[in-house]
Amino acid sequence: MEARARPDEPAPDLPQALAWLPREGAAHTSPTVPAARRDLPVASDKPCPVCGKGGVPIGSPRHARCERLARVPDVPPPRAEPAPHPNRGTEYRRLVEAAECREAASRGKRSSGTNCRPVRISQAREAVLIRCDGRCENPRCPGQPDDVTDDGQPILEVDHIEEIAAGGRDHPSQMVALCPNCHAVKTRGRTREALRGVLAQAARDKHAAWLLC
Repeated sequence: MEARARPDEPAPDLPQALAWLPREGAAHTSPTVPAARRDLPVASDKPCPVCGKGGVPIGSPRHARCERLARVPDVPPPRAEPAPHPNRGTEYRRLVEAAECREAASRGKRSSGTNCRPVRISQAREAVLIRCDGRCENPRCPGQPDDVTDDGQPILEVDHIEEIAAGGRDHPSQMVALCPNCHAVKTRGRTREALRGVLAQAARDKHAAWLLC
């Protein structure tokens, strides 16, 4: 049934009452919501993980401003463990054999140039790095750094227990891999002579064990 207007109620002005209806070809707009506010993204009440405040836009993990300010914390990367060799015992023995073949020809010789350092055998150093498994070979090491080098390798320094210039051999049985702290103690620490004996025994034991692997 069609509703009728009460006698005491004035009839509405038809053009004014229909003014809010969209015209043909025009976009529909609501008179109660400003157009500028309708363009804003709808925000939820979930907290922003950066600032902790609510009002994060739907579909966004955080505020736009917090997104720009978010930074990854500057922490050292996790310590990379050395990749296991398919047969490290075989590789160790191969490197030791190559070092022994070169030792007779290189012992006592020095490199050309201004430094004139003793000639080093690269295979001997590689063998020690395989043997150490990425850890300091000092049995008394208080703990090497957890940080790594730019290429993800452990911070280790291969050193001769007795310097080549003083008559030491460039051979894995007389070389050790040390962390920077233990290397400094072995080089200039007050207990370096006692540590030298400990390292010499550790190098001999590890070398003998790896020859049997």
